[in-house]
This record gives sequence, structure tokens and C-alpha cells, in this order.
Amino acid sequence: MPLPADFPPQPKRPLASQRLVNEDGTTNKSWLDYFDALDRWNAKVRAYLDSL
Repeated sequence: MPLPADFPPQPKRPLASQRLVNEDGTTNKSWLDYFDALDRWNAKVRAYLDSL
């Protein structure tokens, strides 16, 4: 079932050239931001489906 046309788009993944883990062992900020945005988007999808 497709989402409505006015539903926010899924967040874009960082480029494949961006490493997940930095040299110092910390997680790359762009990946952290992506995972955060993806969690928020998935919550919106769940809320939308629950409302049907």
C-alpha cells in the first residue's frame, strides 16, 4: 500500500564512501543523523498505518 503523496519522503542514506565508524572509533555524525531521521520517519509511518 503506497503512502499518501503528501507524506514526507524517506531520509537519504549517506554516500557509500562515508565510513560508518571514524578512525577514533566513534560513529560518523552523518550516519548518526541518518539513523535518527530514519527512526522518526519509521515512527510516522507506524502512526499513519495505525490510524487506518
